[in-house]
Amino acid sequence: MIAIPGQRPYKWRMSDFRSGGQYPSAAPRESGKKGGSGVLRAARAADLAVIEGMLASSGLPVEGVREGPGYFFVYVDDGGTLLGAVGLELYGTAGLLRSTAVVACARRRGIAAALIERVVARARERGCQALYLLTLDAERYFQRFGFTAIGRDEAPEVIQASPEFTTLCPLSAVLMRKLLEA
Repeated sequence: MIAIPGQRPYKWRMSDFRSGGQYPSAAPRESGKKGGSGVLRAARAADLAVIEGMLASSGLPVEGVREGPGYFFVYVDDGGTLLGAVGLELYGTAGLLRSTAVVACARRRGIAAALIERVVARARERGCQALYLLTLDAERYFQRFGFTAIGRDEAPEVIQASPEFTTLCPLSAVLMRKLLEA
């Protein structure tokens, strides 16, 4: 249950991810830092069903979510409600940012940006030289983070062999790359 000032406590359901209802503003922060109204942290096994629900309701692929919870990051409000998620797949010195999703009622509050920045930082920490992603409709959004569109044939073989590249995303998806400095 979460309490919203001036309202009765409310227990969130999966159907609320599609509702676009009201929710107090969120100021993302890293786990362990004071202030804000939530935390960014690595996903836990208990988060996976909610992550899958968020991705599905956003029209994003859910395949592979359960194989790597350590490489999904989530934004959780102080009441324990999971409001956003992003995934990272590592392939040696190349990384694949996959499926960024924020529940409709918590969008436009910086949650997606904080999640993307966390994935970029993790990719750097793990020695990635480049981070890739596929998108159907968010090319302009990802340009804000330094991603640029490239030809699909410019991706390294390991990225081209990934499930996201081969089966989960359509051929019409734009491939984007962000080069990472050491």
